[in-house]
Amino acid sequence: MANLKYIGKNILNHELEVKSGNIIGDHTEVIRVTVVSDGGNKFAFEGATTPDFTIDEGKTYRFDQSDSTNETHPLRFSIVENGTWGGGSAYTTGVTTHGTAGFKGAYTEINVTKVTPNHLYYYCVNHSGMGNDAVLLKNDFTNLHKVSGSSESTGSFGLVGIGGTDINTSGVSRDQVLKFNGTKFVPAAFDATFVFTIADFDMNDSTSPQLIGSGSWKSAGTLQFTASYNNGPPDGFEGSGSGAPKIQGYVNSSISSSYDMFPLSSSFTMGTNPMDITFPLTTGHDIRFRLFASAGSDTDNEYTDQRIYFRNQFVYGDLSKNNGFNQADIRTLASANTITTNDTTRTLSGLSIGSSNYLAFAHRTGDTNVTQVYCGNNPNRLTVAMDRTDATTKTPLRETVSYINTAGYTENFFVYASKEQNIDEHSTTFVTSTTNQIRNYIYWGTGSAWVNNEASVEALTNKNTSYDDGSITGNTLSVGTFTNQYVIVAIPNRYGDNDTDYQLKDNSTNLPFSFNQQSDVTVTNAVGFQEDYSVYRSTNLLTMTNATVLVDTV
Repeated sequence: MANLKYIGKNILNHELEVKSGNIIGDHTEVIRVTVVSDGGNKFAFEGATTPDFTIDEGKTYRFDQSDSTNETHPLRFSIVENGTWGGGSAYTTGVTTHGTAGFKGAYTEINVTKVTPNHLYYYCVNHSGMGNDAVLLKNDFTNLHKVSGSSESTGSFGLVGIGGTDINTSGVSRDQVLKFNGTKFVPAAFDATFVFTIADFDMNDSTSPQLIGSGSWKSAGTLQFTASYNNGPPDGFEGSGSGAPKIQGYVNSSISSSYDMFPLSSSFTMGTNPMDITFPLTTGHDIRFRLFASAGSDTDNEYTDQRIYFRNQFVYGDLSKNNGFNQADIRTLASANTITTNDTTRTLSGLSIGSSNYLAFAHRTGDTNVTQVYCGNNPNRLTVAMDRTDATTKTPLRETVSYINTAGYTENFFVYASKEQNIDEHSTTFVTSTTNQIRNYIYWGTGSAWVNNEASVEALTNKNTSYDDGSITGNTLSVGTFTNQYVIVAIPNRYGDNDTDYQLKDNSTNLPFSFNQQSDVTVTNAVGFQEDYSVYRSTNLLTMTNATVLVDTV
């Protein structure tokens, strides 16, 4: 927003005429010039980067270059874009320069007369491109289509200013008065009040979670903070007596006095961290920042929208061994596949395991333990044997290893590996889970004879892991049409027995099938997990059409 000053003669001693929001009179308008980084160094007028600027005949415009950012960047005018850098020359008629850019009292001034060109480009004597293609537009009929009437522009963009304060009369209606909202005078009801608040507070890092490390997380000057206000600018953080807003750092929701940033600039809108910000001491902790600002007696505070959580790695891949792990093994996995997370329930897709290698993964001991690993998806999702000493347990065997992660943080990790090698022949999709539900095949089919062993069970026509859902009942097993065949069903014996814990029925009649229970058969699935099955063979050879077996409650 413009901050216009009028210097020279006291304008109150002169007759002034107001036309269309412009003051006509004997005065000089001062425009504060700074240099900002915006795709390279650029001139900014009253904080607006390389704006077009309207000038009026009969007025003088002083471009104040006292700000230190102007050093080595003297501003000049030209009728050619980019001035001498674009093949033009400096326009000097009515132009006065004083002092050295970047030092107190330095300015370039232009007195606008009838002979002043309708448009002039501004540029830096020493550096190309600092004015972009922006121009000074003479406010006459030839430029009428170019002159902005926006009430939010700087200087001569439609705001009237006296004594350094803008007056915006846009939208004024009957019975309103002009009241100061902290930035400028605006139309308002006579009893309106303007409450100062923080509109937004952000920083330039929003990636979360991030890998926990050791030492410095952000060096000084690398975090960019930006703030905007309602009815600002601020003049303190706990009342105007404090002089400026402040920022405090919070680690794991507690104030860290090491990250107090005060004083900021008196009307802070942008800045960087003046000190190094270190990683939290503990995995799972977070860092965020809070701005405290006030204007007069109004105070407000706001956290950054960004809150950065710090986690360690979940790593996975394959190893040539399934026990005796060390830090080098974890680093081998980390170089293959790494996720920064505390979530140990992961789907590991497209994982190729060497013919003589084992599935392996690792996570920090403080994260939720993996209780089971699956391979594949339903109807072929199988529990993987993850205990090299016992194929019948779903619970993975693990070893504890001290690990220094790639950011230098040391922490204990659990390392897991499959019992068997080359298990990706079944599927290259693996799921690490924290659930207890085993997934294995329910087998069924027909045969003219039956030999009760593992090979016969695995050779049955139909198998499906979706039915192994923890309850077994309510599932229907489609057998089809057959002549003079036995119906055979094999169910993991953790579900109990037919007629005791569930009942096998003819789905078309809802009557129980007559089955003879065979001896239990031990089956080792394709990924090494082993369990006993209850096997049922129909009492008689049957001929049926579209037969379906219902696994019902007793």
